[in-house]
Amino acid sequence: MVAETEPYLRRDLQLRNFSTLSPDEVIEVLEDQRAKDIVCFQASEESDDNEESDDNTSEQQEQLRPYSPFTIICSPYNKRHGKALMTIVRAFVKRNFLFEGQKDIPHRFDKDPSGWYMLDLKNVTVHIIEEDLRKRYDLESLILGKDEEETSNWWETNEYAVSNELIANIEEEKEKKPRKIRGIATDPFIRPLR
Repeated sequence: MVAETEPYLRRDLQLRNFSTLSPDEVIEVLEDQRAKDIVCFQASEESDDNEESDDNTSEQQEQLRPYSPFTIICSPYNKRHGKALMTIVRAFVKRNFLFEGQKDIPHRFDKDPSGWYMLDLKNVTVHIIEEDLRKRYDLESLILGKDEEETSNWWETNEYAVSNELIANIEEEKEKKPRKIRGIATDPFIRPLR
């Protein structure tokens, strides 16, 4: 049974409030399930001290925050492993935490079979993304706010990018006159008349 091999999925644990979920617990589950390249980011507090008033409680500030304070990014071995990681993290949260109404239930975005699964856990956002997509979209630099000059060139990871040398070779081939072999034009842009 799963509960015997994975102690964080046992039903006999005492349920806690969902807002007490820490990123360390989610990372522990991901490590137990052998997720690769686990990275955790904490959002920076960019609010000025002058703008904050004393009557704002931390609960009100939490409701106004449009993003999770922690973001976890990891990679699975394949698409099936990615879906399993997302399912197990969601099961861990549902079995170990109490929810206060419908708004607290973890939201998952996994309907697209692209290999990118996202789980919004209110305090923690989990991105389970395959390695090739992770290189292509470079979420780490997006979250850290790096400039384009600081990140790698997008065409190095884009499989559809065409190099300048290939474009120059195609232009040279267009300028050449078509050769004839046994009366048939070999230029792909010219069709022989019949």
